Amino acid sequence: MRIAYFTEVFLPKIDGVVNTLLRLFDYLEKSDHESILFAPHSSVDTISSTKVVTFASMPLIIYPGYYVSFPSIKKIKELLEEFQPDVVHLINPVNFDIRGLNAAKQLGIPVVASYQTDFPGYASTLGLKFLEDPIWRYFRKIHNRAELNLAPSNPTRNQMIERGIDRVRVWRRGIDTNKFSPHKKTQEMRNRLSGGEPDKPLLIYVGRLSPEKRVEWLKALFGAELDIRLALVGDGPSRQLLELQFANTPSVFTGFLQGEDLYQAYASADIFCVSFQE
Repeated sequence: MRIAYFTEVFLPKIDGVVNTLLRLFDYLEKSDHESILFAPHSSVDTISSTKVVTFASMPLIIYPGYYVSFPSIKKIKELLEEFQPDVVHLINPVNFDIRGLNAAKQLGIPVVASYQTDFPGYASTLGLKFLEDPIWRYFRKIHNRAELNLAPSNPTRNQMIERGIDRVRVWRRGIDTNKFSPHKKTQEMRNRLSGGEPDKPLLIYVGRLSPEKRVEWLKALFGAELDIRLALVGDGPSRQLLELQFANTPSVFTGFLQGEDLYQAYASADIFCVSFQE
């Protein structure tokens, strides 16, 4: 199968969307599928066997790591006609991906759209609840033009259907249990994450450090008379502020981890903390 992907964000940015694409392209290469990726910005021109095509873009000042681009539909149609995809897959369509959607529709190519980021929920969490319904209306308009919509979980699928989005299926994520395994636990990593106190209960958060994640809520755990240690793995626009908020607490900020360091970090902690939303 020949698949053309469109994404709003790619390397060097690292987040859930990018990680999904990296694993996906590795799988496609091993499965002898052909693919191409269109992105507004990227630090690479090939990933696995997938060619990465970028366009003139500008950084989004309000959120570091994101870029916006407005390529012509004519140019994208030419590139799609050259590649001859069987299907176009839009990853988290917001702005750039709409060019791919319009071009695919004009060429009669089936479209799949993945919903991966809860922008309406983030708006509410950030005190902009009045934007929640307009954002849902915008996404409904986009996704209902696709032949198939993919949700990361059953709760998200149900939410999308309740909001009027049609033809929704669940696209589950897998875990490589050879990499993310208890056997990856090391004393050295536990010492690092616990600030040199490996015998204390160790909690870990892994993810983007940004306002919508509500990471600061974890600070309340230190006031519950729990003699714990906390490791915050990741980076993002809120890191500097969070480091100030967690000053004088038994917390460790590791920055971005990948590969063996990331596998060991998960395995060496006791409790995994998810991001928080109201």
